[in-house]
Amino acid sequence: MSSIPFCEPCQRENNTAEAVSWCCDCVESLCQNCNNAHRINKITLAHTLKKIEDMPPEISPSLTSQKYCPLHSDLILDLYCAYHNALCCRSCMTEKHRGCDRMQSIDTVAKGIKQSPLLQTVTKDMDEDIQLLNKLAQNRTENLKRLDKQKDEITKSIAEIKQNIIDRLEALEHALLSELSSVHLLKSSNIEKQEDKVSGLIEKVNEHKKELDFVKEFGSNSQVFITLHNLKTSTTEERKQIKVLIHSLKDINIVYIHPKNQESYLTTLGILTTKLDPCSQLSSDQKTKKDNYTLPMINSRPTTQINKRPEIRSPSKTEAETGPLSGRFSKASNISTKTRYSKSSVDGCKSS
Repeated sequence: MSSIPFCEPCQRENNTAEAVSWCCDCVESLCQNCNNAHRINKITLAHTLKKIEDMPPEISPSLTSQKYCPLHSDLILDLYCAYHNALCCRSCMTEKHRGCDRMQSIDTVAKGIKQSPLLQTVTKDMDEDIQLLNKLAQNRTENLKRLDKQKDEITKSIAEIKQNIIDRLEALEHALLSELSSVHLLKSSNIEKQEDKVSGLIEKVNEHKKELDFVKEFGSNSQVFITLHNLKTSTTEERKQIKVLIHSLKDINIVYIHPKNQESYLTTLGILTTKLDPCSQLSSDQKTKKDNYTLPMINSRPTTQINKRPEIRSPSKTEAETGPLSGRFSKASNISTKTRYSKSSVDGCKSS
């Protein structure tokens, strides 16, 4: 881990010592002495320590930056308002959450998050998204190859007809081949655009999956919780885009209709048309699957006692019931989420 070679606690005392471990909870490197002290101190006894050589070459800046409040950059996000489903610092609590009675410390809410069904579900869903997008990309590639093959076959048929009455049909042959090239170019261009969209979504989902895997391996419970919270909006939006893509994709085929008899060769070599077939990449229930992600919620009274003066106006019963986290809170281990895609994933689009 070349980016942080020295012990950060020692550097704060103007000393230099080679780092031998990394604390996932403190988000800093430690020398041997600080590492030993970390393991016996009651406050840091439960912290996760990793060998410095096991860390990636570069530490993701998100592990450090995401723990600070975006509104108050000098304060750490250490509170979670269950009423508003929001991450808060001490200033946020004072300014926006005085009347909230469902304030919890992030350490309390995030306890056991790495073993929670939510993390397992999000990880599984991302894997399924990547697998599905790869299948869609493969389907678009196969469709392009099929169009090329159809173009070659039609060209061959046209050439065979041309030999029958070569002199009379030169102009008709040229016109028909020109139309074929235009249709092929237009449809190929449409598929390539769809392929680009699929590739873009693959890149986005892979990036988010990489970020989640990284914080799951090297981050603290709080950092995993914050990352899940921050990824919820982007992954939901990407899932919507995937569904829109799935509903819009069609298998495009070029169809060539031969003349019925040789007498017709004097006027036409045939007709070109295109045929759109439904993409069978997904079953119908997968196309209509809805997402239902919720963050961990707590039943017990807040463990962090904070003296604050509640506002005069309390949220009405309707507001409480329609709020972002209405209803009783359940432990993180009891979180239920609906799977976006059924297990009956389709093997691929059928060939025409």
